[in-house]
Amino acid sequence: MRRAPCIAIATLLAVSLVDEARAWGPVGHRVVGQIASRQLSDEVRGEVLAILGGASLAEASVWMDDVRSEPRYDWLEPLHYVNLDPRRGRFQSCPPRGCIVDALRDARTKVGDHALPRAERREALRILIHLVGDLHQPLHVSHRADRGGNDVGVDWFGQRSNLHWVWDTGLLRDRGRWQQLADRLEGSLRDARLAREAASWRSGDVVDWTHESYRLTVEAVYPSAAAGSKLGRSYVERYAPVAERQLLLAGVRLAAVLEAALR
Repeated sequence: MRRAPCIAIATLLAVSLVDEARAWGPVGHRVVGQIASRQLSDEVRGEVLAILGGASLAEASVWMDDVRSEPRYDWLEPLHYVNLDPRRGRFQSCPPRGCIVDALRDARTKVGDHALPRAERREALRILIHLVGDLHQPLHVSHRADRGGNDVGVDWFGQRSNLHWVWDTGLLRDRGRWQQLADRLEGSLRDARLAREAASWRSGDVVDWTHESYRLTVEAVYPSAAAGSKLGRSYVERYAPVAERQLLLAGVRLAAVLEAALR
């Protein structure tokens, strides 16, 4: 009964070492999209579906990763992340190739511009949905020196991996199907205390959220595992709830961004 999970982990790790920078993986991104969809007003949800041609936010959330193998979309690659100078710890500006901060600002503007062709707004909306998720994966707001944890090699349940993959996929792989995870996280907002806290999550802008993710990276994620660390069940128990909170944050904030852009 224990061999199948080991095979599954080995397979996922083999894939991850080839394609290292997929923030959250499809599970996390779909969870963010699903949570956001449920937080939208009927009016804005209808507008989102119209722009996407009937696709759901969960379906659209993985588009930026799905097109990575197509050379015409190479320009999207640097938009998934931003590297901050550890000496300053604050966002200054994007490099010439771009970064997630400017990409989110641009996508939000285009989504709300009714004068643009529907196809251009659809592409911008797909980018917006994905990058709000990326921004809340802490290692997508990190350091150039280790490529956002990709160069921090760790042992994950006895298999070779890296810290970036652990936060993208490893922490979420045993949390249930993505629909169930979205249901559970969105349902937690029925708790009055958490609902009051979530109301404050919608404040701030993309730079504020960037700094918030960076603080999580340097204060919690990097200290949690040095290169060569052996990570397993105790790591999941401690940090999977942190990753889940980030997904919930992203879903609530994505809904807020879409409401502001489309109302």
